Amino acid sequence: FVEFPGFQPLEVNWSKFTSNTRLARPFPTEIELDARDVTVGVRTETTTTQPLSKLEQMNLRMSSEDDQLKINGRFAALKLEPSVIGSAKSPEIDGLADIEIANASTFLAPGPAPFNERMRGHSGVINQAFLSMPNGAVLSVAGPFSVDLEGEIDADLKVTMVNPQSFAQAGQIVFPEQGGNIATVLFALSAMPKDENGNPVIEIAVRKGRASAGFIPLGHLPTL
Repeated sequence: FVEFPGFQPLEVNWSKFTSNTRLARPFPTEIELDARDVTVGVRTETTTTQPLSKLEQMNLRMSSEDDQLKINGRFAALKLEPSVIGSAKSPEIDGLADIEIANASTFLAPGPAPFNERMRGHSGVINQAFLSMPNGAVLSVAGPFSVDLEGEIDADLKVTMVNPQSFAQAGQIVFPEQGGNIATVLFALSAMPKDENGNPVIEIAVRKGRASAGFIPLGHLPTL
């Protein structure tokens, strides 16, 4: 089982799982996990699990250097199950994340706090994180973040969309009832600032967990 703050525990299964560790004191300097044919579900009853997604491969590598914890993860061919998107056909989604967390020694030090609360009082940077689809659509996120002692998140994130029209097409297939809203969002993106390649860029500020894009409120992030 895998737990995240604010969500039900997830049940994760795989057909093949391997791990490698480079041992050192006071904690390993490198850990790598690789899983194939992964299924993710949520336990609805004691003996019943509702499937949420499946993916062909998932890889996670964590290493520490100069008191920086480096986390690199990727997955391939993620598909959402009907329990999430109904009868629509899920696109295959690939993803990657490259994240650094400062003060690795205190973050990894033995203690009673659950994993999510270990982020409290720490900061880091998302060097790169993205989701991509076979139709050429890519959503990327980058920027610094920090978590205060109460678990509230601050961040300054830059979100870039490559080929937003393809994102809209995929969204209309998966969520046809939201076609009007998706078209509105696509129109709004056309007015956003562009990067050097002409891709829309959205700057998102998070203060005490409250996210906004300019003057537009986007909601509140879960407390860690």
